Amino acid sequence: MYTTGQADRMVTSLQSQYRNNLWSQSNQIATGVWNCNPTSTSNLSKDLFASVSPNPFKDGFTLDYIPKGLSNITITTITGKVVLSLNIQSDQLASNKQWFDLNQEKSGIYFINLNYTDGNVVSKYLVKK
Repeated sequence: MYTTGQADRMVTSLQSQYRNNLWSQSNQIATGVWNCNPTSTSNLSKDLFASVSPNPFKDGFTLDYIPKGLSNITITTITGKVVLSLNIQSDQLASNKQWFDLNQEKSGIYFINLNYTDGNVVSKYLVKK
């Protein structure tokens, strides 16, 4: 992958005293990267999931989800038209499975969004035959 000369130069540069200055606090302050807030997903809940079956579907589908903290379920067409929107009170949820009947809707691609009270959103796409 690398020639012997390239590898030797990389090792030398990594062990250089100048490299230590690169990550010093004063250099990070001067370049504007000290105390920056990186974009990450570390604050997302690892307990959120949703599955849809069957997908593709003909008449309807079953949504399997985490009910804790769920505030709204919305199903939209690919063009953004809202087909169904359910506002949910946490005490209304007796189960983590819900059947949705889209028999009256046209074939196509749909999206289902599960909105949680903490701001997290779980999205899935659906295909209606």
